[in-house]
Amino acid sequence: MISHATALEELRAAQARVRKLWMPPPDITIEEWARAKRVLPSQSGRPGQWKADPIQREIQESCCDPKVREVVFMKATRLGWSEICNNTLGWGIDVHAMSMLMLQPSRDTAEDYCKERLEQMIESTPALAGIVRMATSKASGSTTRNKRFSNGGSFFVASAGNPRELRSKRARFVIQDEADGYKNDVSDEGDPDKIVRRRLDEFFDGRLLIGSTPGMPQGISRIEKAYNRSSQGIYLCPCPHCNALEPFRWRHPDKPDLFLLRYEKDRDNQVIPESVHYTCIRCGAAIEERWKFSMMDAGHWLHRRPAVTAVKGYHANGLYAVFPGHWAKMAQEWVDAQGDQLELKAFINLHLAETFTEPGESVDPGFLRTRAAQDDRPRAVVPEGVALLLVQVDVQTAGLGRLEAQVVGFTSDERAYLVDFQVFPGDPQQDQVYEDLDAWLLHGWLHQNGARMTPHLVLIDARDGNCKDSIYRFCAPRADRWIFPQMGVETLSSKGWAEESGARKMSQRMFLSATDDCKRVVMSRLNLEANAPKSIHLPAWVSDEYLDQLAAEKRVAVTDVKTRKTTYRWVRTRNRNEAIDLWAYAYAGWWIITRILAPELSGPEGRQQLEQLAALASSASERVTPGEAPGRRIRSRGIFE
Repeated sequence: MISHATALEELRAAQARVRKLWMPPPDITIEEWARAKRVLPSQSGRPGQWKADPIQREIQESCCDPKVREVVFMKATRLGWSEICNNTLGWGIDVHAMSMLMLQPSRDTAEDYCKERLEQMIESTPALAGIVRMATSKASGSTTRNKRFSNGGSFFVASAGNPRELRSKRARFVIQDEADGYKNDVSDEGDPDKIVRRRLDEFFDGRLLIGSTPGMPQGISRIEKAYNRSSQGIYLCPCPHCNALEPFRWRHPDKPDLFLLRYEKDRDNQVIPESVHYTCIRCGAAIEERWKFSMMDAGHWLHRRPAVTAVKGYHANGLYAVFPGHWAKMAQEWVDAQGDQLELKAFINLHLAETFTEPGESVDPGFLRTRAAQDDRPRAVVPEGVALLLVQVDVQTAGLGRLEAQVVGFTSDERAYLVDFQVFPGDPQQDQVYEDLDAWLLHGWLHQNGARMTPHLVLIDARDGNCKDSIYRFCAPRADRWIFPQMGVETLSSKGWAEESGARKMSQRMFLSATDDCKRVVMSRLNLEANAPKSIHLPAWVSDEYLDQLAAEKRVAVTDVKTRKTTYRWVRTRNRNEAIDLWAYAYAGWWIITRILAPELSGPEGRQQLEQLAALASSASERVTPGEAPGRRIRSRGIFE
């Protein structure tokens, strides 16, 4: 039996808990919370009680300023960005019990962040360790990437490459980490930045924190674009000699060849650490690195666009890193990078926090327009010398949906002629739009000498999972006409531009194309002389929009911030890129027909057969079909040998 005193005590305890639930959160900033409660783990470079570096303070204050909706940090490495994210997370969970979401470029980087950063922070910070629900059972609701807290707060680390994860979580506070590592289009479902911003819509005080080292070229970099639309903050430090306030810069702003960090080298091309110093842009005095820390303590952020209050932006290069000897380390890496384009790019991205402009693999739309203006071929007419007629179909589900199709004629020396282009409006998940496409295919194209040709091969893009059933329904009964589904992939199991997939659906053959290789072929051949073998010929009737789409991508080197590994990626320079995709399918089709379906068409003997096909098309008076081509023997699976 419970005594009156015990019952009264329990009642008062319950009342206290209820009052605590209804009390407004304490008026405490992220910086104040971190100083009071944040403990850095032993694995940290500076373990123990948190102490902010000078450049971190205002960034953290802006994250909890009610007038600021977005905070952007365009940064070098080793400036404490991860700790800013961790402090923001701890403050949001402990003080406000927020629902929070972080984006990482991939699932692997998301899991690495949770294991290497997040879990260490929770374990070393008592305020968070006491309220986290450990992932010891399904009932806890917590997993490696999804943390739930007993006060109602939650935190999920999502992969920017997974649209389902981006759409599945609502969040009051979103953090985008290493934003330049995100794909421009996630599984053809849109930009991950735009998708995740919708997660904030239902919160009147929703906020976004974006940080990244630049990893993309100028004009394409996400973090550069975000910084350019922000208040554009730079950190000013007073010179210990003349007291002039200036930011740390690598080069003189008016004299790009004049470097402000100076040093001497020995005979082995090694930087002499004692010689490294910074040069004041105002008085020209030498500033040793030992002065850097007091200069930063006395410095402050200056916003070059102060009228922009809702989007606070900050930029800082590696000269602001507080680690002793960092200036000498930067100088040596700069020396070592000379003559190596990839190392130079990594230095400019990671240490200077600047975008790197490189030639890349691309083509200028103005050049394409000039070239096309010289070719006055009529539309839908096959020119002399074409041996094979290939059709490519791109499936678009945006809006009401459509199919975009083009016809390319190949000669025996691999010159490629754009013959026709057509858009078929309609829902790609329904059969009607494919019936319209089929009527177009069956009608054929007039050869300039009078015969009518039908295509030798048709490839239909089957990347969109929602449309696969309708594409397969269309292709399966038309396999004897060589109408097949195909998908672009990053890598193939064999060398070449395309291969046949081992997977089948409805007994339908399926082909895979190497996206990177095919687009590189397109770019190289667009830049060939107009009458050279393997050149691409565009007619004057093509629209400016088509040419802009054909030049809408650029192949650039991307350096991983952690591993320093450099890979290459095709990035869009504009939203629509259907034309370059179609041309990539065209070269995949050339490979499929000359290496897989009819390998006798490759090599010197194959070239002779292609010349015979071209001669047949030129001399025919009525209609040329693939079945009438020399050497084509239709078999039960619809192939010829």
